[in-house]
Amino acid sequence: MVNFAFGIHNHQPLDNFDKVIEENFQQAYRPFLTALQQAGNVKVNFHVSGSLLEWLQENHPDYIDDLKELVGSGRAELLTSGLYEPILTLLPEEDLIGQVTAYSERLTRVFGVKPRGLWLTERVWEQSLVRPLVQAGVEYVVVDDTHFRNVGVPDDELAGYYVTEDQGRTLAVFPVSKRLRYLVPFRDVSETLRFMSEQSQYAGTRLATLFDDGEKFGSWPGTHDHVYRGGWLKRFFQELGDSPDVEFTLFSEFLDRNPALGRIYLDNASYEEMGEWVMAPVRLRQYERVKDRLKEDPRSLSFLRAGYFRNFLVKYPEANRLHKRMLYVSRKVHASRKPDAKRAPARSELYKGQANDAYWHGIFGGLYLPHLRQGAFRHLIRADNLLAENQGLHLADFDGCGRKEIIFDYKQVLLVISPNQGGTLLEFDDKGKEINWLDTMTRRLESYHARLKKKGSAVGEQGPGVAVADRGKNPASIHEHAQTAAEGIERYLVYDEEPRYSLLDHFYALETTVQDCYQGTARRLHNVELAFRNSELERHKVITSLTDFLEEKPSHIYKEMVLEPNRALLTCDIHANFWQPYRYALDFNLLPLKELLVGGRALAPLAVEEVAKATEVQAVHESGARLTLRSRNVPFDLWLYPVETVSSSERGAERIHQGNCLVLHWAQHRPAGVFELEMAWS
Repeated sequence: MVNFAFGIHNHQPLDNFDKVIEENFQQAYRPFLTALQQAGNVKVNFHVSGSLLEWLQENHPDYIDDLKELVGSGRAELLTSGLYEPILTLLPEEDLIGQVTAYSERLTRVFGVKPRGLWLTERVWEQSLVRPLVQAGVEYVVVDDTHFRNVGVPDDELAGYYVTEDQGRTLAVFPVSKRLRYLVPFRDVSETLRFMSEQSQYAGTRLATLFDDGEKFGSWPGTHDHVYRGGWLKRFFQELGDSPDVEFTLFSEFLDRNPALGRIYLDNASYEEMGEWVMAPVRLRQYERVKDRLKEDPRSLSFLRAGYFRNFLVKYPEANRLHKRMLYVSRKVHASRKPDAKRAPARSELYKGQANDAYWHGIFGGLYLPHLRQGAFRHLIRADNLLAENQGLHLADFDGCGRKEIIFDYKQVLLVISPNQGGTLLEFDDKGKEINWLDTMTRRLESYHARLKKKGSAVGEQGPGVAVADRGKNPASIHEHAQTAAEGIERYLVYDEEPRYSLLDHFYALETTVQDCYQGTARRLHNVELAFRNSELERHKVITSLTDFLEEKPSHIYKEMVLEPNRALLTCDIHANFWQPYRYALDFNLLPLKELLVGGRALAPLAVEEVAKATEVQAVHESGARLTLRSRNVPFDLWLYPVETVSSSERGAERIHQGNCLVLHWAQHRPAGVFELEMAWS
């Protein structure tokens, strides 16, 4: 007999589109629960994320009532998590305990039962989680079997749970079977029964654990027809429920009736695929070659390790800046001397800004989805506004690089300038409009781009983004769908030489065009973009400088920024003797815009344009926020182009408008020049 702990994780990002959530509800969440109601002897463990629970309470309270009835009858168990589904290892400990405690209390109020276990978001584990989780009232967590294999536990010793500890605090840990994750619901039910039969041959009490995304039961491409109309889920419940080899169980039931298999200490890990997604493309190719060689001896694969989740903050500086903006707000919230009741609204917005979806990228869009990034920044900026404890002009290591940045933190705006990275502007938050003007993405190589280039496109008869498995009527897994793409998308595989910060200095050849910048082929006379700048601070003013960057020739870049209410005055003093004419250019990389206005003329945000002798350009965001760049002495020539990326999603590779680049430039026939600009926001 095999005990089967079957679990479903239902989650939608906090700031996802309402129509997308409704579609997932109709395609997956509602029909799954209905099927479970009709399967009388089946028990299922559930995790519903806090953001989805709030949406369900507002839009489909009947779903909550039905789930509550199943919990009350002993056929369902609810697991807690962080309130808004954060990656717990990325949080300060106070926020970790606060989020888990808040969601456990909410589940207790809604369902009348205190949760005992925790769904670990993306199964991202570090041993230091044990103490704060126990402090938050958690008795057990669910991770992946990868975590156990990484520390040498063989497969035949994974049929139960283990106990881990930290500083004397103990926590039960259940391993989710990767094999079952790939069988259910993509293979015939008979294959799951065969797996259970294999497990039942062992002596003693055995537990098989499957806990996976609820969206794979109806939302992922091809699964709704397969799971419901094709009757797969009904057969699954019926055949496993009738099998003499299988007994459905809830985690708490098994925990109370059976001892742990032993004590264990797990390495930092997530599920195997996550470790691959975090790797740089070149290293991933090397890893895959080694993995292919080891497939002849599957036991050897347990000794192969990929990457670790925190390195998404290295792979994607955009994720790191969002994370560090979150930490900046968190420190403010916890350092505030205001009464807790006054801090509570800001803390709630901080928790919302910690939702995991915008902090990483794997097979789903995640970080590459502008509306998720903008939502995270909106909540963090709103938390900052609610707290209203601004720190003025100061130095601090904002992005965790080991060097200090220059931070303007005032009521209307937060600006972060990095002398260590070319004196560039890393963050530009319009607090009144609750947006980060610089929330864009660098166009970079991803590992799946190689397949797109090789195939040109992978459009089947069913259209872009649809894949069909070679397994008869069974649907393809999400990993196969991620390899599909719209026809011609490879044309947008263009890569940038440096991160898309703003106030980047460039020295281009005079013949450079806007198309050269758009295609990433612009010829530079000298690379100064990320060179270290010296800096000086005065009240409301910062000066950065780079000198003698051309060997044996006088050269300098002096920049002065003076902050005033709702505007900043920028002066660029340059001297560069290249013995030939050149273009001095200044980049402003902005979030996706609603429209651009130049000299009273509206330009389409997706157009590639050049405008000569402009004195003003105005960027307009859909929120109504406006950013105006205005010359205060010499007119500028202007290049405008969209920043577009190609990224993977559950429906295949997608072309996404990530932002707009505005390049202000001046043709120089003499070495020196002084250019004065005004940046105004409203």
